[in-house]
Amino acid sequence: MTNANISWLASGEPFSEQFQDFYFSTDGGLQETDTVFLQQNGFPQRFNQSNNIKIGETGFGTGLNFLVTVCRFLSHAPKNCTLDYLSIEKYPLS
Repeated sequence: MTNANISWLASGEPFSEQFQDFYFSTDGGLQETDTVFLQQNGFPQRFNQSNNIKIGETGFGTGLNFLVTVCRFLSHAPKNCTLDYLSIEKYPLS
């Protein structure tokens, strides 16, 4: 397995040396996750429409999408609902 080669900017954001790109928006990673990942996929509204939510993601990165999704799921889904989250990452953080 090859781990990600990252550097940390003075502002605290992780930067991918392999891809010369930021892991998430430097203007607000949480807002980006909410707008691009959660809202565009219809979450958290879909948490109320099923007893089992299954999410597949390519590129786990820092895990920000996962963490924000779990927080929204725990605050919006009914008690009997479950979340299955599968993510694949070619270059995981060490």
